[in-house]
Amino acid sequence: MLHSLTFGRTSFGVIGVRPHQMLDANALVKSANAPEVVKYALDCFPHPYTDNDANEYLQSIVGQEPRPHFAITANDELIGGLGFMIGEDVEKYSAIITYWLGIDYWGCGIATMVVGGICDFAFKQTDIVRLSARVFEGNIASEQVLKNCGFEKEGILKKSIFKNNRFMDGILYAKIKE
Repeated sequence: MLHSLTFGRTSFGVIGVRPHQMLDANALVKSANAPEVVKYALDCFPHPYTDNDANEYLQSIVGQEPRPHFAITANDELIGGLGFMIGEDVEKYSAIITYWLGIDYWGCGIATMVVGGICDFAFKQTDIVRLSARVFEGNIASEQVLKNCGFEKEGILKKSIFKNNRFMDGILYAKIKE
């Protein structure tokens, strides 16, 4: 299904997504090892992000089929990650997307470029009719990315997230194929 895609160019170079490679370990540690990146990530995203974490993660997903996790890249070097999980059973025409970027790449339009590109790909090249994403309360930048890509807020999942010893709301966004 999804292999490698190119979405455009920024001051960092050509932006795209591709399957992870074992050679991504150093770039993964470099981009993932910031408290700001982990603030709105799932608890399975460790901090500090060590060489061992990167190697264990990459060993668990490289070659996995179907591929639910991809590297966001600038000039083919990992700068973030993208999840694209297609539903099953009665949700087989829906997918959930997740994404993160290394802090050095924030505010440059890269997340909007990648999320928008994935939406275009999903709606044109697959049977997907619904894409959704859940944002942690307070993650205004991620909400803006989704809005910029045509997602609509569907609801607030009250106290659905427990992170850093406190409950937070989850904000559900979705985009429907026209």
